[in-house]
Amino acid sequence: MSVLRNKPHRLSAKLRVALVACAVLLVSTPGVLHTPVARAATDYYAEGFDTCTDPLTNAKLLAWWNNTPIWTVGLYLGGEDGATVGCTGLTPTTWGYALSLGYGIEPFWYGAQMNPSQGCGEGDPGLPAYVSLNTNTAYVQGESEASQAAVAAGTQYGVPYGSVIYLDSEAFYNNSGCVAAAESFVQGWDNYLDSVTQFVPGLYGSSCASYLSNMTNAPVPAAIAPADPGVDYTGVYGLQCLSDGLWNQNQRIHQDTGEVWTQFGGQYLSVDEDCAGGPVINGGGQPHNCAYFYHP
Repeated sequence: MSVLRNKPHRLSAKLRVALVACAVLLVSTPGVLHTPVARAATDYYAEGFDTCTDPLTNAKLLAWWNNTPIWTVGLYLGGEDGATVGCTGLTPTTWGYALSLGYGIEPFWYGAQMNPSQGCGEGDPGLPAYVSLNTNTAYVQGESEASQAAVAAGTQYGVPYGSVIYLDSEAFYNNSGCVAAAESFVQGWDNYLDSVTQFVPGLYGSSCASYLSNMTNAPVPAAIAPADPGVDYTGVYGLQCLSDGLWNQNQRIHQDTGEVWTQFGGQYLSVDEDCAGGPVINGGGQPHNCAYFYHP
């Protein structure tokens, strides 16, 4: 498989939430497709991937760093429902190794999801935690998820001050008050991270079926990671069900493929391809392009 090399891409305006200074992590000598730079928490355009069910190893991280145009990787910090569906295997050692190579990291949290047994689901009916349809309860649940994510980020992984953590909100149905409950859940998440912790709230979900356009009542996620497979492999705009006028100040990470099984350097991974046009950890002081490495 051929590898597409990065070409410069002009950075747009800075994220509305200023990411405060954090310790700069020096990068070890990277692979042939990368230029060594010291990087801190910031935002930029770059090709990436995220993975959930295929545990990463140092060998896989190194092979993909050396043989692809990828600069960012989405990793799961934890979450009760995520562990049930297989988003496990990440250790602080793996996290640290990814940073040492020079990857920018998109941190995700996979907590409670909408309940299919209450008319909200596309989801798994056997998960340990679900968002309540009572909006007050859902708000408190969002706060609880944010508290857990902040503890994991700060005590286990050493996530830098001011970094965005993306709440994973899988697709659900628009009935029985599901959207209203999801809005309250996200608001609880946003408010707690903003007001109580050192981190910044982000949100991942389907551009259509997670109703991201509805999540605009204050407090609002500082950045989003919309999933819209097959739409613009090299950018973050023109997505279905999501206006280009929302989260348009370097505030998007577009998941543009889903569940791709492929290999580089002899190391196989099941990944979702991303175009990172928003805040990542260890993000880099120079822009790159989102030239896809694979699509169906």
